[in-house]
Amino acid sequence: MIPLSTSSRQIPLITEEEVIRRINDGATLVAVNRRLARFLASRYNAQKVADGCLAWETPDIITFAAWCEREYNAAAEAAAAGDGTLLPVLLKPAQELRVWQQIIADSTRGRGLLQIPRAAETAREAWDLCVNWQAPLDAPDFFSSEDKAAFIEWSGRFEDICRDRKWQDTAGLGHALADLLASKRVPAPKQFILAGFDEWTPKEMIIIIALAATGCPVTAMAHPDRQGRAVRCVFADADAELIAAAQWAARNMADHPGARIGVIVPDLAAVRQQVIRIFDARFHPAMIMTPDAGNARLYNLSLGAPLAGYPLIHAALLGLKLACRSFTIAEYSQWLRSPFWAGAGIEASRRALLDAKIRGIGEAQIPLDRFAEKVSAFLDTPAACPILAERLDRFRRLRADLPGRRRPSGWVADFSAWLRVLGWPGDGPLSSDLWQVHEAWQDALAGYSEMDHVMRETDLETALADFMQYIASVTFQPETEDVPVQIMGLLEAAGEDFDHLWITGMHQENWPVQARPNPFLPIRMQRELDMPHASPEREYDYARRITRRLLHAADDIVLSHGAVDGETDLYPSPLIRHLPEAAAVGSHRDAPHSAAGSGGHDALQAPQHPTDQASIAEEDEPFGPADYWRTIFQAADFETLSDQQGPALPEHTAVKGGTGLLKAQAACPFSAFARYRLHAEKLETPGVGINAMDRGGLVHRVLELLWEGLEDSGILAEKTDPELADDIALAASSAVNELRRRLPGTMAARFADIEHDRLRSLIGQWMELERQRTSFAVIGRETSLDCPINGIILRTRADRIDRLDDGRIVIIDYKTGEVNISDWLTDRIAEPQLPLYSVMAGEPVGAVIFARIKKGRLAWAGLADNAGLAPGLKEVAAVSRDHETLEALMGWWREKLDGLAAEVRRGHATVSPVSLVKSCRYCDLGILCRVTEGAALESAGDNDDDN
Repeated sequence: MIPLSTSSRQIPLITEEEVIRRINDGATLVAVNRRLARFLASRYNAQKVADGCLAWETPDIITFAAWCEREYNAAAEAAAAGDGTLLPVLLKPAQELRVWQQIIADSTRGRGLLQIPRAAETAREAWDLCVNWQAPLDAPDFFSSEDKAAFIEWSGRFEDICRDRKWQDTAGLGHALADLLASKRVPAPKQFILAGFDEWTPKEMIIIIALAATGCPVTAMAHPDRQGRAVRCVFADADAELIAAAQWAARNMADHPGARIGVIVPDLAAVRQQVIRIFDARFHPAMIMTPDAGNARLYNLSLGAPLAGYPLIHAALLGLKLACRSFTIAEYSQWLRSPFWAGAGIEASRRALLDAKIRGIGEAQIPLDRFAEKVSAFLDTPAACPILAERLDRFRRLRADLPGRRRPSGWVADFSAWLRVLGWPGDGPLSSDLWQVHEAWQDALAGYSEMDHVMRETDLETALADFMQYIASVTFQPETEDVPVQIMGLLEAAGEDFDHLWITGMHQENWPVQARPNPFLPIRMQRELDMPHASPEREYDYARRITRRLLHAADDIVLSHGAVDGETDLYPSPLIRHLPEAAAVGSHRDAPHSAAGSGGHDALQAPQHPTDQASIAEEDEPFGPADYWRTIFQAADFETLSDQQGPALPEHTAVKGGTGLLKAQAACPFSAFARYRLHAEKLETPGVGINAMDRGGLVHRVLELLWEGLEDSGILAEKTDPELADDIALAASSAVNELRRRLPGTMAARFADIEHDRLRSLIGQWMELERQRTSFAVIGRETSLDCPINGIILRTRADRIDRLDDGRIVIIDYKTGEVNISDWLTDRIAEPQLPLYSVMAGEPVGAVIFARIKKGRLAWAGLADNAGLAPGLKEVAAVSRDHETLEALMGWWREKLDGLAAEVRRGHATVSPVSLVKSCRYCDLGILCRVTEGAALESAGDNDDDN
C-alpha cells in the first residue's frame, strides 16, 4: 500500500490557467465531485467565450467515478467486439447494494436484523475499505464479535457470487483498471489532471500509478490561494446564524454585482428545509404569500432532495400503490387532489367534493375496486368525475391482466403503462423544473430495470415495495442557471473559489467531525491502516487541511456558529479560535467561550486583516414572515365592518338540520348559520374501527327492531330471559349486518362478531330497566316529524314515543353518551330536541326522557309530573323554581324555542358563543369566525382604555 500523504506530494500542481491550456491540448480533467466538474466546465466555456471563440470541442471534464466506469465499460465493449473476450460486467452501486441485501437477508445472521438495507450499505462500505486498504480478512480481530464474524461470512459469499456470475464490483475497480491500462486495453489519455482532491484513496492512487506507468502525465490543479480576510462570530442559535448569513449574502449581492458568493452549511442535508425557508424569506419574500411566485431563485442549493419527495414523483408513487393494496382516506385525498392526473384541472372542484364524499363513507381504508364503484356511483351528483371514472376503469382492467411474477424491467414496463392510463404527469405542459423531475423519474426507471442482473422474479407487492425503497435512495437537484449565491456542504466546495464566503456551523461539536469507525471492521485495524473516520486524530488532521483550504478560498470570509443547541452550550471549533472575532447582532460576544483562543494553531495561520464591517448582520433589516406581515399591516388603513346578519328566510321554509339547527343557534348563532345555511363542514377523517355515531346508530337500530316485535310492556313482561335474549341477538345480527354492508372493510368478520356480542350484552342489561317501568305501549319508533315553529319547518326524527294507560305520551331519546336534564332549563335551551318534540306533539305529554344506554352507566333521566313512571325520573317542581308542572314548563319551552326559531329565520349570525369553553371546545369553525381573535382584540381595547 502507498501512504496517502507521500503519494499526494508526488503529483505536480498546476494553475487553473495551465489546466485550461492543457484541456485545449486534449487533456482529461477529473474532478472530485459533479459540482466541481460543472463549475470547471463553466469556467472553461466562459474562457472560450472571452477568447472570442464561436465554437469549440466539448472538454473532457468528468468525475473520477464516472471516468472509471466509462473507461472500464468501453474496454469491455471493445474486447467483446474484437477478440470476443468477455470482461466481468461492472456492477453499478445500486446493483451492488442489492446483492449485499440479498446475501444478508438469506443468511442466518441477517434474519434478525430490522434494517437490512442499512446493514447492507454499511457492509458494502466495509468491503470497499477492506479491498482498497488491503485489510487482512483472516485477522483474529474479525472474530471478536458477532457483527464482524457476520461480515466475514457475507463478504465471502459476495466474492463467490461475483466470481461465479462474472461481475466486477466497484471496490476492485482500481485494480481491474490498472491491469487494463497495463495491457493497453484501456488507452491512457493524453494528460490526466486531478481537481479538488484533499487526499487520494488507495483506489485512486492505484489508477494514478498505472497511468503514470503508461507515460501519461498526471498533474493536479492547485487549490485557490486567495489572500483574503477571515473573521469569526457567534450567534444566539443556528436559526439566527442562518438568518445573518442570508442577510449578509443579500447585502453583498447588492453591493457587489457579479460577485461570487458562497455559503457553506456543514450539515446541509439535515437542515435543508430550514435553509430554504430562511433564504426564501430574505431573497424572495413574495413566496411567503404566493409560494409559486416564479421558479427562479437567486441562490442555488447544491444538495439534492430525495426524488420521492417531489410532488410529481409522490403522485406517481401514489398511483402505483393503487395497484396492490387498500388506500387510506388520506392517501385517496392526496391522489384525488393532485394536479398530475388526467382531468385534474377540469374536474378539480368536483374531485375536491368527491374527496369529501369518500371521507363520509366512514372507513379508514378502502380497496381500489370499492373506491372505483363509489366514484361511478357519484356520476349523477355534483361530485361527478367522468374522466376519473373512465381512467380508473381502464386502470383496473389493465391491472387484472398482470402475470404473477416478473423481473424488475417487466414491472417497470407495467408501472409506466399504469401511469399512462391514469394520465400522469397531467394534461398541461411541464415547467422546466417539472420536466427535469420527470426526466429524473425516467432515469430512475431505467436504473431499476438494470436490477434484472441481480434480482430474482418477484410478485407485484414485493416488487412495488422494493421499487419504493429504490426510489427513496435516489436524490435529485434540478439544474439552474448560474446564480450569485451558492449554498453547499463542506466537501462540495472543494476546488472552488469565491469573492465572499460564509461558513456556518463551525463549533466544536461539528468540526472536526466525530470519528465513526465502520462497525463491521476491527477498530484497531482501521486505525493502523489509517482508514477514513477511524480515529479522532485522523478526523482532526483531515479537518485541519479542509479548513486551511477554505481560509484561502475567498477574499472575504466569515466563519460562524450558534451559541447553544437546545440545552447544550456550543464553543468555537479549535480550528478557528485563532481568528479575530467580529461583532454580530444577537451574538453572545460576552460569553466566556467566545473569547479568541491563542495556542496550538500555527499550522492554520490565515491572512489576517481587520474587518471593515461594523457588524455582520444589521438589526433593522426586515426578515421572515412576521416582519413582512408587520410592515404590510403598519402601512395599511384598516376599515372595520360589522357583518353579523345573514339573509332572512321566507316564511314556512323547510330547513335542514332538524333540532341540531336549534341546538347550534342556542350555542352560537354564527355556528348555526355557517353550518346549516352556508354548509361549512370540516372534512371527515375516519379512524380505525367504527366511530361514535355509527356505534350509537347500532344501538338505535337494535332497539327499533326489538320493539317492532315486542310492541308493549306486557309482551316484554311475558318474555322469558332466553326468549328475550334470542330476540336481542336477532335484532343485533340484523343491525350489524346492515352496517357491515355499508362498511365492509371496517366490519370484518371478527370485528362484527365482537360488536354483535357487545350489543347483546348492552341491550340485554338495558331491557331490565325497561321492565321496571309502569305499563306502556310503543306507538312510534324512529318516527319522522315535521315541526313548524315560528315560520320555519324543522324535519326531525323521534327515537321513540310510548303511550301510557291514561292516554298521555312519553317521548324518549336514546343517548349513548353523557346526558344532563339541566340543559333543558338554560335560558337558550342547550339541548332543545325533546323540548321541541314535546311542544309539537299535539297531545298531552306525561314525560320527556333520556334513555342513557352506556355500559356501566345505564339509567333513565328525565322530567315528569309523576316520577314513578320510571326509575330515575324527576318531577318538574323538584328541579325548577319557576315551573311546577310539565305543562307549565312546556309553555316556557315554547317561548324560548320560538325565539331561537325567529333568530334562524331572520338570519341572526353573531359570533356570540354562550361559553368559549363549552360552545367552542369541539367547534371546527374557529378559523372562520376567529372568535379568539375577537376576544383578544376586545381585551387589548380594554387595556388601552385603562391606560
